[in-house]
Amino acid sequence: MNRTPHPSPASRPPPGPATDERCSGYQLADPHRPGRIVSATTPDDVRVAVTDTAARGVPYAVQASGHGRRRSLEGGVLISTAALDRVRVDPAARTATVQAGATWRQVIDAAAPYGLAPPSGSAPGVGVAGYLLGGGLGLLAREFGYASDHVRWLEVVTLGGRALRATADSEPEWFWALRGGGHGLGAVVTELEIGLMPVERVWGGRLVFDADRLPGLLDTYPAWAETAPEGLTSSLALMVLPDVPFVPEELRGRHVGQVRIVWTGTPEEGERL
Repeated sequence: MNRTPHPSPASRPPPGPATDERCSGYQLADPHRPGRIVSATTPDDVRVAVTDTAARGVPYAVQASGHGRRRSLEGGVLISTAALDRVRVDPAARTATVQAGATWRQVIDAAAPYGLAPPSGSAPGVGVAGYLLGGGLGLLAREFGYASDHVRWLEVVTLGGRALRATADSEPEWFWALRGGGHGLGAVVTELEIGLMPVERVWGGRLVFDADRLPGLLDTYPAWAETAPEGLTSSLALMVLPDVPFVPEELRGRHVGQVRIVWTGTPEEGERL
């Protein structure tokens, strides 16, 4: 854990690649600008950091993969949980125990050899803890529900520095609030357990429609999605394709509609649907 002396509110961590990486997220227009960075490697590091910031009245933010933050931190302490990334799968119980910095890719890779799948979203690089705290409407949601429905327990540090395990029977109010409403509650998740689904493979992909097809797509999609079988989860997004290497140059900047489809049945039936 970083135990350097407390900086003044105007001070900054030294510039450089290491600082940039720990502060970076996917809101590039407004990055974190912390006065201090704590890179937690144990749950106790998180407890000490939260207790210290609360005692000094200093604001803090928590970041793992950097996908889900809603506002930037100016000054204060950025607690990075990225190094807390252990994943353990119990195939008999169909569960995964996941530390706060782990991503869905790690859980997918650990569960797949046992014919199991987590309630993940479409981007495997997203952090598990942040996704679950927001509810998580994932790739298998139509058949298996919200990702947060599969949480068995969460270990958290509260604003007062208290470490607790929240389950349906122990700390039930925390358990209820964290599963889907956990952002901004003043508690930091350090580890959790989720249930896994017996899904060995899925059929799916995406269909991209140009702007002139969007009126028809918006008329057709709701009725089609409503009548689709339970094993088919889909989503519709309207977007401007970004100027990034994996998008063909001639498509960058184009307005499109994207339908993403995941089907847990047979490929033949999926093709028909």
